[in-house]
This record gives sequence, C-alpha cells and structure tokens, in this order.
Amino acid sequence: MAIQHIVWIKNRGSAGEEQMRALLDRIKALQKSIPGVISISAGRNFTDRANGYSHGAIITLIDRQALQNYIEHPRHTEVATQLGASCDILVLDYEV
Repeated sequence: MAIQHIVWIKNRGSAGEEQMRALLDRIKALQKSIPGVISISAGRNFTDRANGYSHGAIITLIDRQALQNYIEHPRHTEVATQLGASCDILVLDYEV
C-alpha cells in the first residue's frame, strides 16, 4: 500500500519568506534523490484554518519500507534539520 507522509510546518518567525520558499524547494527536490518516492508537493497555506501552520508538504511513497528509507536518508535528514531550526513540524503518516 502507498503511504502519505504529511508534514505541517509552522514558521516560528525567524525564517523569511525567501528562506521558506527555498526550504520548500529543497523538500520537493528530494523526489529526485530518494528511491521509493512517488511524488512530493509543498506550499504555503493561504487560509486561517491551520492553527498557525504556515506551510505544508505531502510526500507519497510506495510503501512503509520506502517511508523508513526516506526518513533515514541523509538528504532528508539534512532538510529536516534545517527546517527544524526555524519551524515547528507536525507529521502524520497513513496508508492509502
């Protein structure tokens, strides 16, 4: 079964819009460098319904093993560390 890895991102205010855009681009680029990723979309929230979460990403992976490989991949770890330096992150994973 495919996996949806959903990431909610809340900018703590230390990252400017340009930096956030660059981080989202880095998240999207992971699709080309990590096996098992089917698709990645990421963007800025435009409503007031997300409890202060300003950005988000949806990563679709082929299965649970691909999710584990994605989480442990050095490129993902690097992006997640950079994101965590200026943002709060909430993650949800489920099978589709």
